[in-house]
Amino acid sequence: MLEPQKINTVVFDLDDTLRHSIPDGNAHFVARARELGLSIDDEAHRAARRWVHQYWANSPELLEDVQSFEGMEEAFWVNYGRRHLLALGRSEQDADAHAAQLQAYMREHYDPADELKEGARETLRALKAEGYQVGLLTNRSRPIYEVMHKLDLDLDLDFFLAAAQLGAFKPQPQIFTAMLDLLQLQPEQVAYVGDNYYADIIGAQRTGLSPVLIDPHGLYPEVDVPVIQAVPEVLNLLQVEPVS
Repeated sequence: MLEPQKINTVVFDLDDTLRHSIPDGNAHFVARARELGLSIDDEAHRAARRWVHQYWANSPELLEDVQSFEGMEEAFWVNYGRRHLLALGRSEQDADAHAAQLQAYMREHYDPADELKEGARETLRALKAEGYQVGLLTNRSRPIYEVMHKLDLDLDLDFFLAAAQLGAFKPQPQIFTAMLDLLQLQPEQVAYVGDNYYADIIGAQRTGLSPVLIDPHGLYPEVDVPVIQAVPEVLNLLQVEPVS
């Protein structure tokens, strides 16, 4: 559990933690697959959501695909669609038959809005008002200054860091230790809040930070860390009053 008396800094993941895409990309992909006649039940969809988290957590499969499809972006995404269909419980035959079609549909028709999650900004401000240092650490491979400005988050955060700046990717401990060194913090002073168990929680645990999992879809009932459904619930864990 969190020990609020030791924590002076709260760090958030970005994607699907402070911000999300509307509509949700996973749901959009599955909806189109169902329209094509592929049978996908809710449990398979949940399992695939976990697979998506694992894949993007700097997994061996991701690293293999990045190397195999270097300079071939379209082929990378078709292969990703194939992997996604397999994770949804579809057969090799279905995956081979529909991956390219689904990728073409996503490319042509999926144009999501980039929005802050409900209560995210208010949560950041409440934490800062209580005296916490508040920051962001994301696995994005490019600096995020423009993203922060577009989301109007730059003034609500004391710092925001991307993997591109720190030379490592979650869940590698190096990305967290680089952040700690930069900010001159000890691990026990930091709570780390994220939605991806494989990247955010495992990475934070390996480094001695206090992890908090945001799990609105109930994907990880077995975890042994604090679990919340929405960003503002962080305030309850740290015994902070919301900003009125």
